[in-house]
Amino acid sequence: SNNVKLSNVKRVFKLLLPYWWMIFLIIGTTIVSVWSQLQLPSITGNIINNGVMKLDQNYVWSHGLQMMGIVAIGALTTVASGFLATRIGTGWSRDLRLAVFKKIENFSQNEINKFSTASLITRSTNDIQQIQQTSIMMLRMTLQAPIMAIYAIILAVQQAPTMSWIMWTGMITLILSVVALFILVIPRFAKIQRLTDNLNLISRENLTGLRIIRAFRNEGYEEKKFATANRNLTENTLWINRVLAAIFPLVMMIINFVALAITWFSARGVADGNIDIGTMVAFPQYAIQAIMAFLFIAMLIVFIPRAAVSIGRIGEILNTKISIDFNNSTAKAHNDQRGVVEFREVTFSYPDAETPVLTDISFVAKPGQTTAFIGSTGSGKSTIISLIPRFYDVTAGEILVDGQNIKNLDKNDLDDTIGYVPQKGMLFSGTVASNIKYGEN
Repeated sequence: SNNVKLSNVKRVFKLLLPYWWMIFLIIGTTIVSVWSQLQLPSITGNIINNGVMKLDQNYVWSHGLQMMGIVAIGALTTVASGFLATRIGTGWSRDLRLAVFKKIENFSQNEINKFSTASLITRSTNDIQQIQQTSIMMLRMTLQAPIMAIYAIILAVQQAPTMSWIMWTGMITLILSVVALFILVIPRFAKIQRLTDNLNLISRENLTGLRIIRAFRNEGYEEKKFATANRNLTENTLWINRVLAAIFPLVMMIINFVALAITWFSARGVADGNIDIGTMVAFPQYAIQAIMAFLFIAMLIVFIPRAAVSIGRIGEILNTKISIDFNNSTAKAHNDQRGVVEFREVTFSYPDAETPVLTDISFVAKPGQTTAFIGSTGSGKSTIISLIPRFYDVTAGEILVDGQNIKNLDKNDLDDTIGYVPQKGMLFSGTVASNIKYGEN
């Protein structure tokens, strides 16, 4: 996808490296599982030809027990493969959520504004969930489907080379049909993510600004805005699901036509003496397994683009360069100047703003005195306060706290020095006591 940068993809997949040994185990169990599944049709055919037709009970019993052993091996390896895939998918998503959370905690207000809170919530939940589901599906099917397809085709051709054209016709028809449907669907996946961001943004605005909405009696306007965003997301989701819903009836129709054609031509072959009954039983199973394997491969094409969009969005967060770097800030405040805040010719512009919000601001706030900023709405009062704890960094000039430039102060020392009371109150989940003691955690 043009929207997915390779560096973002690498950053996300780097967190998958600790699970490499589980991936190798999945490869081994998948190969054994596929082998066990594809042994059954040929053994069934041999039992019919050499046991049932010849009334040889010993042959039937010995090969029947062999089938039971193979089924047991297949069941164990399938369960093991599914368990490992789930562990990798859930573990990877857990690590991604933790990495994203830690990264966002270090964001300045510039980065928060760049992504928006609603988008960060969507990326931390919906996008990571999409990556988890797709990774589990790919680990279970990406390896199994190609191996199954190749092995089933080889065995089918060995069983009845004269009827392999039926299988090839079914597979080509299936592939062309599914690819045509996917070409219609894939561009919609990125749009779905954007519409989800927009719906979350509107929902968050309505919940946080509920009192303002009621004060201005704008409930109807907000309901219409939410209904529009909700309708757009619903219509796009329904459109995708309707197209994808056509896949399964299409596949069943192709499989049924293939089974009918195989039955017809194999029956004629049995009547003419060119095909034995065992082959007539085994060949359709191999043909259908090969077709279903190609279906699984095609289904992955649906999920991969959507997961790629989610991987790109997560990688964008992890690769974001934080504008305010505290790593090089190690200085300590001067003990002889406790409680002194000084602005020296401070100028500040918000990112991409045409004009500065503050220009050449200079003052000294001394301990034991009250320093107040008076001005109209939008004059920059809150911006001045936000610069002191480094929610933003000044564009020009410098700010000193206790005699030290805040850009040089250790982050913990700066936070311990400042007591900040925001305009809007915030209660965290928990008890009243835990909120009162929040600063001591």
